[in-house]
Amino acid sequence: KEEFPEALEGEKFYLLGLAWESLGNDELAMQMFTHAADRYRRNGVLAKALRSHFNAVVADSRVHPHKNFIADYEAVIQESQQIGEKTSRGFARVMLAREYQIVGLCTKALAMVDEGLKDFELERGAHHHFHALLQKAHILFDLGRKSEIAELLQECELADFPSIRAARMLLTVALDPAKSWDKNLEKDLLPTWKNRLPLLLGDRNVVAGMGAATELERSLLRFAYNGPIEKWDLIAKLYP
Repeated sequence: KEEFPEALEGEKFYLLGLAWESLGNDELAMQMFTHAADRYRRNGVLAKALRSHFNAVVADSRVHPHKNFIADYEAVIQESQQIGEKTSRGFARVMLAREYQIVGLCTKALAMVDEGLKDFELERGAHHHFHALLQKAHILFDLGRKSEIAELLQECELADFPSIRAARMLLTVALDPAKSWDKNLEKDLLPTWKNRLPLLLGDRNVVAGMGAATELERSLLRFAYNGPIEKWDLIAKLYP
């Protein structure tokens, strides 16, 4: 029997971690990512070891949602700084901001998420950048600084990720007592945002069936944003 080359063991376990994560088995994902981090380190692949370590911590946080992970994310930040990995450091800072927020250290959380956004400065438009913006918006919500949230939500309108659109709508509904929450959007929320539903919605009215805007509807909104347009010009743009 031919043995799997040790240099590729990390990649094997990393892919298994991603597979179990996609299937919703966070406990097995955590185990696979932990094995991957160990194999990568033994073979000197430090950036992938760091990412595997971070993924293991995130999976663990889903398995144990009431556990405090401040020390874990601080360790990831320290490791990121040692090898000069800004993106992984940004990920960890945003997650650490959430941990601070959970225990009521919202001012410290705001400073931390701002540091994370600086790490993402060259990655504007990426999913993790929009997620960081929404995390900042939620912290501002808890601080009572609601007038500062609109600009962040407006920037997130540019995101074409279902999970970002759903989280953005959750915050939008939380800000306006007159709005109802569309339960159909819950399937798109990341676990961290699903956990926030009771706190953000309270006893808010929940409806089903509104759904998110279709691609056609979003295209119509983009064209309308630029001003009046003739019917035939609109048809030509929608159906080139």
